[in-house]
Amino acid sequence: LTNGGGGRFVGLAWQPQPAAPFGAPCANGSCPACPMVHTANGDPNLGNLAFGLDLTGAPGGSLVWCLISIGTCAAPGVTVPPLCGPLYINSSAGILGSLGPNLVPGAGCAGATTFPLPLPPNPAFAGLPLASQCVAFCPAGASGTSLSNCLSFVLQGN
Repeated sequence: LTNGGGGRFVGLAWQPQPAAPFGAPCANGSCPACPMVHTANGDPNLGNLAFGLDLTGAPGGSLVWCLISIGTCAAPGVTVPPLCGPLYINSSAGILGSLGPNLVPGAGCAGATTFPLPLPPNPAFAGLPLASQCVAFCPAGASGTSLSNCLSFVLQGN
């Protein structure tokens, strides 16, 4: 192959599409107003068995689930009592599944956890958009919830 200028192409690089955050965290009841930052851990490439979803800035001692749906994060979302705010995951497609619960170690807003989400090497899933959002319930004896931002990402093939 040549590049039109007579030079040869040496290789091709795959540039994964990054995950896109949406919305802001919230807290109610006795949950502290923690930043609850939800991010992807790695690239959502099919066959990436080390892919996962991270949560930092979570209330220490809380139980956290990561909800996943088909589609992207979008407003206005759906508010489900007793949650502190809207779920921005695609409610019309329904919740595809959840990861967790994870008991978040730490104190105050220093809690962090990872939700492993190994991606199968199945090309049929290439291009599938997914959304995820974390829901935290404060430590035992307390009443309150926290929500992270929502995260949209697309499963990508190589």
